[in-house]
Amino acid sequence: MIMKYNKYKKYILSDMANMVLIFVISLFICKLILFKSDALFDNDVDFHYARVMSTVHAWMDHQFVPQLDPTAVKGFGYSWNLFYGPFPTYFIAGLFFICRDLAFSVNLTSVIIVFCIGLMMYRYIKYRTQSQGAALVSAVSMITSTSVLLNIYQYSGYGPLFAMFFAILSLYGIQLIFDKEKNGLGVLLLGFGGSGMLLSHTLSCLVMVIYIMLLLICHFKITLKRMKSFVLSACLSLGLSAYFLLPFIELKNLNIYNLFNESFVKVYMWKNPNSMNFGRVSFKQMFSLEQLNVASFPVVSLIISLVLLCLICSLLVFKRIKKEESKLLSDVFLFFLFALSIFVLCSNWMDWHKLPGFLWTMQSPIRIMFYASGLLFSVYIGLSYSYVIRKAPRFITIILSIFLVVINVIFSQSLIDSPHNNFAKYFHNLKKIDASYSIEGEQFLKTAIGEFFPTSIGTQEKSLSQIISEKDFAYYFSLGYIYPALDKRIQEGIVNTSDNQPTNFKVHEQKYSRSEFVFDVPKMVKTTDVEIPKIYYPGYKAYSYMNGEKVALQVVPSKRGFVQVNLPKEKAGRIIVYYGLSRATIIGVSLTLLSIFISICYLIKYRRDKKREIRHASLKRRTLRYSTDA
Repeated sequence: MIMKYNKYKKYILSDMANMVLIFVISLFICKLILFKSDALFDNDVDFHYARVMSTVHAWMDHQFVPQLDPTAVKGFGYSWNLFYGPFPTYFIAGLFFICRDLAFSVNLTSVIIVFCIGLMMYRYIKYRTQSQGAALVSAVSMITSTSVLLNIYQYSGYGPLFAMFFAILSLYGIQLIFDKEKNGLGVLLLGFGGSGMLLSHTLSCLVMVIYIMLLLICHFKITLKRMKSFVLSACLSLGLSAYFLLPFIELKNLNIYNLFNESFVKVYMWKNPNSMNFGRVSFKQMFSLEQLNVASFPVVSLIISLVLLCLICSLLVFKRIKKEESKLLSDVFLFFLFALSIFVLCSNWMDWHKLPGFLWTMQSPIRIMFYASGLLFSVYIGLSYSYVIRKAPRFITIILSIFLVVINVIFSQSLIDSPHNNFAKYFHNLKKIDASYSIEGEQFLKTAIGEFFPTSIGTQEKSLSQIISEKDFAYYFSLGYIYPALDKRIQEGIVNTSDNQPTNFKVHEQKYSRSEFVFDVPKMVKTTDVEIPKIYYPGYKAYSYMNGEKVALQVVPSKRGFVQVNLPKEKAGRIIVYYGLSRATIIGVSLTLLSIFISICYLIKYRRDKKREIRHASLKRRTLRYSTDA
């Protein structure tokens, strides 16, 4: 048996074999959606699918940066990508253009990103510990965690999955910067990781940035020495995400949308301390094994972590800590505390009234567990396991690693197959997505609670405070006020804003997939402002063909939240309104393209330098060999 082991050892222990194993386990994790052309109908699925199709429709509208879906909300146009991290939708939309199947594209993306999460965790822990066994156990622990399972099966949340990948990339970059003073690759990885988190999922980014900042503070001395690298990473991160950040700031400065209305977000989006306190969980509930499902707390990860902690403590009793081990051990205990903090933050011990208001954006403390527990426990398990097996025989290491991998896989499968999952009752009744990409006809749920609408839509007859006082359910404002107001508005056509009366301008037939709105105007006696039935978002432009001359026209939001065009006096002709790039988007795209160009130039230089180092090292070895032979 030992001879057979030695014969196949190089294959068993190879990185490639481990990566193949991670891929196979990823397939098991995604088994219920693997190669499916059906949507798993559960929480927020309409919203996330609509985000993807908004990107598809924006590209069909020839938008360079896909921001507005001109087909959404009955042709009024609606934007998800201006408010919500758009990067994952680009990936899924690209697959959609290849296979023309939305559900299949979303499901395939989930499989790909789960594998990438495992692969990145493997590379990170392998770099930190130089242990393939620890890297494999950590990677499997990550992709089998409830953080991953929950976002696949309960929330259809591809955004948080992408954010997890970029969070690991950020940790990898931080470690490279810590290990070497001038580490351009570390700057790039941290920069790409930071921007990727922001462009994938804002809440995941918020949670992970808090833990990353705590990590840097705990390594204060080395952070201070490497401050230049961290500043460069921050600049790169902001540059790469500028095409999203600057338009978002532009939206916030307009201050006309529900997302930036304090009263709206407190009531309809539950961003208040009472909601945070209501979402707390007792320790008894956290550790209950009665109704385990994909949304359960990471009990198995905690048990494995505690066993590893006990082993490390017992080893430390009998041996002196070496200097090279102290850095690893400090991070072991640090990540263990980070992982334990999740249980405390989600518990009844916390009073969210006493914590900063920006944290209320999470809506419920359980989201900290959703987005961070898998990553923090997996990093801890990888680092601590590497220390435990450092002096162990290789054969024992392999057996123990296989045991931990199998435990994680078996437990994850039991969570997926649990009858207590919310998605279980929907899974056998999956519906094909129809031609309008509506799941079971639920058109309105695509726009969620209405947070991306202008506040003035739906509040003309009653103020927002009056509607809030009716104390109805979260979707009440959207279904009871916004959409009825839009149904009424579409009957009015083009409106003169001076008296809010419909005009008799001739409107040309509008193409379904285009934001372009064309109408003819007679000679105006005076300068006139007209409102067209399009919801306003920065980027709308208009020009006129009057007397054979093309003239740009001023476009602003109307008082009612629609697109308002200023018509010059004493000129007749054709008016073309379309969605283009706002000034903030143009500046943001320029900064992003510049950041990408700089990154590519550095990567080319890095690869050349690396090849030069390899050639130099090879030449040095040959010279040494010849001199020895001589």
